[in-house]
Amino acid sequence: GEMSGQGTYISATGEHYQGQFVGNQRHGVGHLKTSTGDYEGQFAAHKMSGQGNMLYLDVGRYEGQWVESKRSGSGSMTWEGSESVDVYEGEWADDKAHGKGRFASQGASDGAAGYERAGTWIEGDPEYVATTLALSKWVPPAGPLVLRELCVRRPVAAASVVEAAQGEAESAVTEEVGLALSLTVIDADGEVEGYTTTVSLVSVEAPSTLPAAVLEDHLEAAVDEALAYMTYQVAPGVEVSLSLPEGVPRPLRLEVSLRASEAVVATAEIVLEENGGEAAAAGTGAVLVGHLSDTPLSEVPSDAYGGETPPAPAAMLSLSYYAADEPPPLEPAEALTEISTQESLEKLLNEEMGAGSRIPALTGICLRAIEREPTEEEVAAHEAAFAEAQAAAAKGKKKGKVEEAEAVPEPLGPMREFYPVVNENGRQIDVTLRLPEDVAVSMLEAAAAVAQEAANNFEAAQASKAEAAAAASAAAEEAGATTYVLGEENFDVGVMPPVEQTPEAPPPPRVKWHLGSFPSVAGRLLLRGMIVPDDVPTGQASMELRETTKQPAIFELQPFETVHLPVNLVAMPNPDEPEPPPPPAKKGK
Repeated sequence: GEMSGQGTYISATGEHYQGQFVGNQRHGVGHLKTSTGDYEGQFAAHKMSGQGNMLYLDVGRYEGQWVESKRSGSGSMTWEGSESVDVYEGEWADDKAHGKGRFASQGASDGAAGYERAGTWIEGDPEYVATTLALSKWVPPAGPLVLRELCVRRPVAAASVVEAAQGEAESAVTEEVGLALSLTVIDADGEVEGYTTTVSLVSVEAPSTLPAAVLEDHLEAAVDEALAYMTYQVAPGVEVSLSLPEGVPRPLRLEVSLRASEAVVATAEIVLEENGGEAAAAGTGAVLVGHLSDTPLSEVPSDAYGGETPPAPAAMLSLSYYAADEPPPLEPAEALTEISTQESLEKLLNEEMGAGSRIPALTGICLRAIEREPTEEEVAAHEAAFAEAQAAAAKGKKKGKVEEAEAVPEPLGPMREFYPVVNENGRQIDVTLRLPEDVAVSMLEAAAAVAQEAANNFEAAQASKAEAAAAASAAAEEAGATTYVLGEENFDVGVMPPVEQTPEAPPPPRVKWHLGSFPSVAGRLLLRGMIVPDDVPTGQASMELRETTKQPAIFELQPFETVHLPVNLVAMPNPDEPEPPPPPAKKGK
C-alpha cells in the first residue's frame, strides 16, 4: 500500500529513514542516514527542504535551511579538523556559500584566532581577497602617553644609625615641599624633542627606614645619619599625560628630572618597552603598555640637602604607562597611490643592524588589484607626455636628415588600482632572517670540515694511546712487572686502557633565524619588536616574509608572494679581540 504517516524505510542501497511520509515520499519531519551523512530535519517531496541539521561523515556539520536537498537560505557550517575548527555563518544558495556571510578559523587545541573574513560570497568563494602586500617603514602616530601609578620613593636624612635601625627616627624627618617631576621625550639621536610635562608630587605616607642590611652597607658613609624612604605620588585625581608627536621611535625614551625647591636633585633616562602579552590582547598589537618598578634615579648635588649629596641608594621611580599606537583605519574605497616595488624593498632596511639591536618596525597593507579602462584625462595626459618626449628628441636631431614618419603613441592599456582589504583578519606572515645560500653552504662545509678534523684527530690520538699502552705493557711484562704506567694511571699487564667515546660534534652554525609571526588586523600588518639574533655574522643577509596562513576549509586562499628584504648585519664584538685602532686624523692644509 501507499506509505503515509509515521514510519521507517530501509532502501536497497542502505539508506535508513525514520519519520513522516506522504504518498510514498519523505515529507514532514524525519531522520535520514546515508553513506555520506546523517540528516535530521524537515522534508518535502522526498527531499531535504526547510530547517535541518546534517552531520557529514569526516567533514563537518551544517545547521540551517535546505531547498531540494541543497543548502540554501541561512545556515552555519562547521569543519572540525585536528589542527583547526572552521566556521562559516551566513547565506547559502545551491549548496554553496552565496550572499552575506562570515568565515572564521581558530586553533583546535588552543582556540587561537586564525583567518577571518566577513562580506559577500559568490558560489562558494569570497567576492575578493587581498592579493598583494605593500610594505613600508612604520611611523608611530601622534597621541598621548598616559602615565598612571606614578610614585617616587626618595631617601631622606633621618636620625642616628641606631635610632633609624630601631625605627625611632620617623619624627626626626622633615617633610620636603615643592617636589616636582619633569618628563621629556627624547628622539632617535638622543636629543630632547621639547615635548615635556611637569607634575607636582605630594607625600603620601610617613618615611620607613631601610633594612638593616642596607644600613650596614652604608655605615661608613652615614656615621651620624641613616636613610629613610619618603613616598611621593601625584595628587589624587590628577592624570599625567605627555603629548607624543608623530614619528617618535619605539621603544619610547624619556628624560626624567626630579626637582626639590626648584633645584634638580635627581635625573635618569628611562625606556618604555612594548609588552607583547597585553599588546596582543588589545586587538591590533599596536599599543605601548607596561610598568616600571623602582627604577633608580641618579642623584645630583643640591642645596636642598643642606649642601650635601644624600648617601646611596638613590631615589626610586615607579609608574605604569599606556600609549595607543593604532594607525588610522584604512578606507576600502580609497586607492593606494604607492605600492612596493623591487627598488623600494631594497631600500627599506638599508642601514646596518648590529647583533642584539632592534630591527626597525615595518607595516604592511593587504591590497586587492582592480583593472579599469583609462579615463579621458589619463589618455590626454599620456598623449601629451608622448608629444613632449617626441619634441625633445626632435631638437637633438641634425639638420638635413631625412624626416621620419610621425610616431604614434602606444595606446594606454588597462589601469591597475590597488585598494585596501579591511574585511580580512589573520593573514599570517612569518619573518625569517637568512644568510645568502653561498655563504650558508660555505659556513656549513667549513664547520663540517672542522668537525671531521676533530674526529680524525681524536681517532689518531686513541690509536696512538693504544699503541703506547701495548708497548708499555710488553716492556713491563718483559721486566717481570705486573703493572705498567701510562700517563698518570697504572694498569695490569695485558690490560688495555678503556676506549674513550668519540665526543659529539658541535652543532652546525645557524644560517637562518625565525624572528616572529605576525597576523593582519583589518587589512594591516605591524611587524615590530624583532631583535637581531646575537649569533649573526657580519655581512649581507635577507629578511624573508612568507605567508603561512592555514588554508580555510571553505575555499582556496592564494598566499602573498614571498618578499626578501636585503639587510646588512654586524656581528657581536668579540671580547677577546682587541678593538681596532681609530682611523688616523685628517691633516690640515
